[in-house]
Amino acid sequence: MDVPDVLPHTKRWLQAGGTTFPEGYVTSSLCCPERATVWSGRVPHNHGVFDNYTGDSLDRDWITPRYLHDAGYRTALVGKFITDWKFRYEPPHFDDYAVFQGGYADALFWVKDPGAVKRRSERAGFSTDFIADKAIEYIGANEARDDQPWFMQVAPHPPHNLTEATKRDCNLRDLYTWPARHDMVPVPPWQPSPAVTVEGNNSAEKTDKVPYLRHRTFPTDCAETTHTGHMKTLLAADEMVDRIMSALEANGELDRTLVIFTSDNGFAWGERGMTSKALPYTEHVKVPFLVRWDGVFPAGAVDSRMVSGEDLLATYLQAANYAPPELHYPLDGRSFLPGEAGRDAKYLEFGPVGRPSPAGYKGHRSIPTWASLRTPSWQYIEYYEADNRTVQFREYYDLAKDPWELNNLLADADDSNNPDVAGLSTRLHQLWTCAGTSEGNPCP
Repeated sequence: MDVPDVLPHTKRWLQAGGTTFPEGYVTSSLCCPERATVWSGRVPHNHGVFDNYTGDSLDRDWITPRYLHDAGYRTALVGKFITDWKFRYEPPHFDDYAVFQGGYADALFWVKDPGAVKRRSERAGFSTDFIADKAIEYIGANEARDDQPWFMQVAPHPPHNLTEATKRDCNLRDLYTWPARHDMVPVPPWQPSPAVTVEGNNSAEKTDKVPYLRHRTFPTDCAETTHTGHMKTLLAADEMVDRIMSALEANGELDRTLVIFTSDNGFAWGERGMTSKALPYTEHVKVPFLVRWDGVFPAGAVDSRMVSGEDLLATYLQAANYAPPELHYPLDGRSFLPGEAGRDAKYLEFGPVGRPSPAGYKGHRSIPTWASLRTPSWQYIEYYEADNRTVQFREYYDLAKDPWELNNLLADADDSNNPDVAGLSTRLHQLWTCAGTSEGNPCP
């Protein structure tokens, strides 16, 4: 998002036309846990989804479409639901849907269009284009019912890779697919960050990092390949946003629609010798967060509040002016509508922090369980042993001086720059069980 020629249509509609939240985060930088967080308004230790294989731990009866459906909204889902869905059940509380497991070419969708009694199966030529078509179709159908408000989540596959990039298998065309119209479209060149050029595959520069990371390596050419694949697949995603926003405008819906653009994880392009996601560092946990609602969010503005996936449901409910008669679980997020108070720190976690690993827990890439507190100016991280409680390693970064987190101040042999580790650790451990935002042990 910091590169001018990436996502130009998205930036025109939602950055120039709306408000940018530069402090946008995921709570857990992994697909299934964060999607569960987005749907439920709860952090992972409360919804119970800790890896990409335990999506069934989410109570699917109490998620965004149920609350908004109860509020009188027509609800739709176009694209992905949750990572391990795999066509095992009908996504609940949606009136209309065109859902798939993922992929780019010849992807299978379950489709239940407005007015249909039953679903059908359909193959998409190119999934991002198909998703754009269905989203626009549903916008038109909703516009015809002018007396009923509507909600739609659109979740395409890009820039996800098709298979896991490895040191031995990093072929661009094996990992990513894009439509032929983009074959000759140039994409921005990769500009490696200091987390690549300084630390990257250099074990000597990573002695202040958790032991898991110190000898990790990922070939620079593979990192560049994943960057290129992301940029290529985002071309169609940017076109999708343009088509959807144009449809809203043409149908007279744009000025009364709240539009949010974000993601469920960051991604490493060789930073600290890593690919993929699930670590607590900037490249893993920060995500784009753009919001447009004409007359509510000022155009071209920047909002410095820290926002995250668990905040979406609370924001929807306030925007809809709907107080559910039963809020089955306390919402861990808070509304980010203008005028609402921001949080003083963002709580981040990965895995079953503070509790035994549940049966079948697989984690991601053998990354140890961790928890973290982050503000715009500093980040404190704890990694845990196999019991998910005993501290294995601590890190603390001054983000104002060291935005790429190269210098762990707790491992630089200078105690004068150390924070109150005991106080931070006490607060972090308390947040292992935080719930809600007001009473008892509230989440920040």
